[in-house]
Amino acid sequence: MAEFAPKDMFQYKSARRLFDNIREGSRDVFSVGLARYCTYLQMNPDQIFEDRKKTVRDGIINNDIELQRQHEEKYAAFATYLQNIKRADGSGLSPNTIQSNMTAVAAFYSRNYFPLQKPQRPDAYNIRPLHVPTLEEVGKMLELVSDDPLKMGVIAGALQSGMGAGDLTRVKWSDVSDTYGTLRDQLKNGLVLEGKTYPLLHIQRIRGKTHIRFDTFLGRLTVNILKHKDYPQDERVFPISVRYFERVVEDVSKKVGLSGQTTPHSFRKAFTTTLKMANFNSDMVEMWTGHALSGVRSAYFKPPVTEQLKLYLEAEKRLTPPQFRAWVFGETDSPLPRS
Repeated sequence: MAEFAPKDMFQYKSARRLFDNIREGSRDVFSVGLARYCTYLQMNPDQIFEDRKKTVRDGIINNDIELQRQHEEKYAAFATYLQNIKRADGSGLSPNTIQSNMTAVAAFYSRNYFPLQKPQRPDAYNIRPLHVPTLEEVGKMLELVSDDPLKMGVIAGALQSGMGAGDLTRVKWSDVSDTYGTLRDQLKNGLVLEGKTYPLLHIQRIRGKTHIRFDTFLGRLTVNILKHKDYPQDERVFPISVRYFERVVEDVSKKVGLSGQTTPHSFRKAFTTTLKMANFNSDMVEMWTGHALSGVRSAYFKPPVTEQLKLYLEAEKRLTPPQFRAWVFGETDSPLPRS
């Protein structure tokens, strides 16, 4: 079976109709989904477009509804194909990846004048649900990797920042906050608010997926781990690849006995779920996770960093697993190894 590469999608006219009408940050993601669909059908995008045009036209002429809906059937079968894909390490595609691939294909048809008729949305398929861990469960995961500061740090960082794995693993010590300076300086000096210093980190980044500038924070649990003498020294705060992070989470979650599929994205969902369940400002939570606010809310809701820090200090304890609160807030010794 010939395999189509995502980078090759851009040479086809029908694919460019799709890419020219979406945000730059989504093009790479959509090209992966479209390439997988091409591999599944063994057609390039232009061939898919021509076949779709022909089957719809011939179906109308011959009053053959099955012929008209032939590509709807292909689209539905594609979901099963995605669920059966295995990577080199034996892992399958995550539910979010399957959903994004399906969305890319549906968008391809829409941009090429023949949208699919009532396609099943990705979340209607029998995909293994993504597990959203409780704080207690995250605490068990952290305890299990307490002999490895890097694994412990990246899990804690994902939970306490709400960042996706791609953005989190690209954060560098040289990244600058307009208010508090570089992350390296923040680690040394802390964040000053109303005359008091807090050992937190303020992150300002452009989200890779949407190209939206956003703010978020790392709480004391993560900062304490980053300060451990055995934490690896690197230009990146979390020197780990997304794939390795995924494998770590999969392995640790199984050992802890979590049900469902647990991925780095689970911590992002845990961040949002925990804060919204505690009635934190919904717009603020969306901004911390790099989501765009709609309409007037986007234009008028722009809280200064110092006010965000005040809110995060209230959120921080809720984003700290109970097993670690006494240590984080100065009541017990560090659970990390001394040697």
